[in-house]
Amino acid sequence: MRNCSEKAGPAAAGPTVSLPAVELQDFGTPPAVKTMAIKPALQEQPATLAKTINYKQVLDF
Repeated sequence: MRNCSEKAGPAAAGPTVSLPAVELQDFGTPPAVKTMAIKPALQEQPATLAKTINYKQVLDF
């Protein structure tokens, strides 16, 4: 069992394998872009004076 602090030497890497040169090509065609209409479902609730923390200070102002 190897310790994590040990370094792997060239003998531990295995034999060297030569692969033929290849030309990179597209794997497949990308899918068509779909546009979506997004309608927000959230609405901001109006702030009322009764909900304010500083209700008295606002009235005094």
